[in-house]
Amino acid sequence: MVGGFVRGLLDKKLNKAEGNQTEESIFKHKIDSGILYASGLIAGEGLIGILLAVFAVGGINLALGTSIGQIGALLFFGALTYSLVHFSILRKYSK
Repeated sequence: MVGGFVRGLLDKKLNKAEGNQTEESIFKHKIDSGILYASGLIAGEGLIGILLAVFAVGGINLALGTSIGQIGALLFFGALTYSLVHFSILRKYSK
C-alpha cells in the first residue's frame, strides 16, 4: 500500500510536468528507480522467507533473547518506507 502511495505521488508530479521534457524524464527516472528498488525488496523478502523455513525445518532457534514486539515492527516498517522514498522520490537525477 505504501509503495502504491509513493507511486501515486510520482505519477501526480509526472502529470504536472507534461510538456516539460526535462522534468518529465526526471520523474520517469524516479519511477523506474522506485520500481527497481521495490522489486529488490520483494525478492529479498522471498529469499529470507525460504531461509527462515529452512531454519524452522532444521529446528534452529533464532531467538535473540529479547522481543521487539509491535513497536519494533513499526519502527522497522518506517525505516523500510523511508528507504523506498529515499531511493525513489528523494533520489537525485543525474544523466
